[in-house]
This record gives sequence, C-alpha cells and structure tokens, in this order.
Amino acid sequence: MCEANGVEARAHSLFGNAVKEILLHADSCRADKIICGTRGVGNFAGLLLGSVARTLVTYAKIPVMVIK
Repeated sequence: MCEANGVEARAHSLFGNAVKEILLHADSCRADKIICGTRGVGNFAGLLLGSVARTLVTYAKIPVMVIK
C-alpha cells in the first residue's frame, strides 16, 4: 500500500526490551518517524504494565505516531 502511493516504508522484527530496541534501531537506520500501535488497556493497566507507546513518545528524538 505504501509503495503504491510513493511512500517508502520498512518493517523490522526486533528482540529484547521493546522501547530500547526500537529506539536503537530508529537511530541506527536514521528513521524519520516511529509508528506504533497501542492496545488501549486503560489507565490502571497501563500504570501497572507500563506503556511502550508512552515511553517511546517520551524518549524518542524523532516524531512518534501512535495508532489505536
């Protein structure tokens, strides 16, 4: 879909701490943007489990788009 509309996009599988690996990879490939999803488990569950999306938004040096 991206290619058909002239947008370059790549997907990667990473292993380890989600936030750390995503941020390291984004930096190493000089990404323009990080796009991630969220399960929307709510405030209480998010507080207990932490939120990858919230942490990415806080620490990323590039724009982060969160899709629910």
